Amino acid sequence: MTEQLFSLRSWPRAITHIDGDAFFTSCEEAIHPELKGKALITGGERGIVACASYPAKELGIKRGVSLQEARKIFPGLINKTN
Repeated sequence: MTEQLFSLRSWPRAITHIDGDAFFTSCEEAIHPELKGKALITGGERGIVACASYPAKELGIKRGVSLQEARKIFPGLINKTN
């Protein structure tokens, strides 16, 4: 028997919840494991923080804060813009 577990017939409607909190910094940590657990941001190319890792958030760095302000909060902040 070749029955599919997830087919459109067995699941005519589905709701998917995706938690995008710290998504881009998590991707950077997956690519660069040495960054795991460090204060990391992305999006600094426009002068603002687009995404902050959980350790960065614990320091008070939030999305939308200026890069200059984020560096005042924690000078050792890692900025992965690419």
